[in-house]
Amino acid sequence: MRKRADGEGTWIPVEKKLKSGKISKGWRYIISTAAGRKPFTAYGSGAKERAKEKADAWKAARAGRAVAISKNIKLGEWAKMWLKTAKKGQVSDDWYAQLEHMIDSIPEDASHKQVDKLAPIEMQGCYAAMVDGKSKSYTDKALTLLRAILRAARANGITGTDLGEQLKPITKIEPLRQAYTLKQAQMVIEFAMQYGENLTNKRQRRTAMQIGSAVVVLLTTGLRKGELLGLRWADVSSGRLVVNRDARYKVGEDGKRHVVVTEGEAKNQGSLRVIPMPPMADAAICRLPRDGQYIFGTTHDTVMSPRNFERAYDLFMSHLREAHPDLPARRPHECRHTFATLSLDAGANLRILQLMLGHTQLTTTARYLHPDFAQMQAAQNGVKWDAGCNNRCNNQAKEADRSAEKKA
Repeated sequence: MRKRADGEGTWIPVEKKLKSGKISKGWRYIISTAAGRKPFTAYGSGAKERAKEKADAWKAARAGRAVAISKNIKLGEWAKMWLKTAKKGQVSDDWYAQLEHMIDSIPEDASHKQVDKLAPIEMQGCYAAMVDGKSKSYTDKALTLLRAILRAARANGITGTDLGEQLKPITKIEPLRQAYTLKQAQMVIEFAMQYGENLTNKRQRRTAMQIGSAVVVLLTTGLRKGELLGLRWADVSSGRLVVNRDARYKVGEDGKRHVVVTEGEAKNQGSLRVIPMPPMADAAICRLPRDGQYIFGTTHDTVMSPRNFERAYDLFMSHLREAHPDLPARRPHECRHTFATLSLDAGANLRILQLMLGHTQLTTTARYLHPDFAQMQAAQNGVKWDAGCNNRCNNQAKEADRSAEKKA
């Protein structure tokens, strides 16, 4: 018998028993692929046509052909193939590099095993090993990645079941985001506004004043670091600040990472926004020399690299701690947390804050809520319980204490 070519199919009559006890008849159309057979089944009236439509839709999604992938393909090999074909050119270079790193972290015993031979418990163990010691955000992203890889394996005929559906999420508690209090933030701003003014070396003075002003802008606007570095003088006018780009690393043709700034491109579409310019941020920017297109750029009129910014920022924090030992050092993104926290404490609307921070999801903004213990107590005390009920509960509690003392 002639072996069927890749993409050819055959018909098989099938039937199944319904809950009512009746028998429903149908047709199964089976496509031959290099990875094995791919069945498409339909029951009832017009079953043959509907089964064929399912098969044609499946092939149409693959440019009219079945996928010629060996069914013996290993998980690591398949994951890299999926990444290259599904994500290359579709996501930013930074995100692509992160996905590559995640795939490289797949344990060897799972990576070198055939995809169709993996058991659900093995994939769960693989997922657990990948995220061991990682943050909640990383853990959630790894789960999404593995599910996408395994779903694609099922769709391409490598496996008969979707192992991704059986992966159980690993719950991790997101740590409280660190932020300055209002009093601390004011002390930082006062220090930052004078930072670098006493330096005699022009280059050092310029950099120090830039970092001091940058800290003020971060604390009073909630910008991301990349958005801050991408700011141009033309973006600031009439009490408004326009975020229309960010500075980020991209891998060049030489295989090395370079800082690039592309007009109209930022972390996401919501990141492109116009926000009010706070007076303190305006004053901080006005103290800087206007000697290039970028507000926080280099003397060569290029964008400051995130790495160089981090070095200068760390030096600023070191000097801040020397002047104010009680003040904690915070990362640039924690200045963003501070802005969000203080805005919410001041009564800002969560939806408005979402727009100001450039979040696409409101749930992301909600994570910036920092209720302290006093606020929690105030929330509890805000519920006005019936006085009689409250007294009875207090009396019962005292009686329980007396009984415990007698037993002791």
